[in-house]
Amino acid sequence: MADDQKVRDAQLKQSIQQKLIESGEYERLKEILRQKLIDSGWRDELKEHTMSAPPRNFRRCRAIFAAATAHARAPSAAPQPSSAPRATSSSRWRS
Repeated sequence: MADDQKVRDAQLKQSIQQKLIESGEYERLKEILRQKLIDSGWRDELKEHTMSAPPRNFRRCRAIFAAATAHARAPSAAPQPSSAPRATSSSRWRS
């Protein structure tokens, strides 16, 4: 029963999103949200946080910030996750 509800919720979400895109409201709402995040200081706080993150998390935080800000500008501009292998040790960051 819970799975049926999840499927219906996903279908409803997709239907609403499609209607918003078709009517142009999706872009308008996206721009309003982007401006509210900038006005509230969220964007600057997130940028500060990503820049102060420890080196081992630097790429991940930068990627999160880039994805968040790129998605606010245009969904198609969001960076894709890297398939490059991750470093297993932080020794490469040490001098």
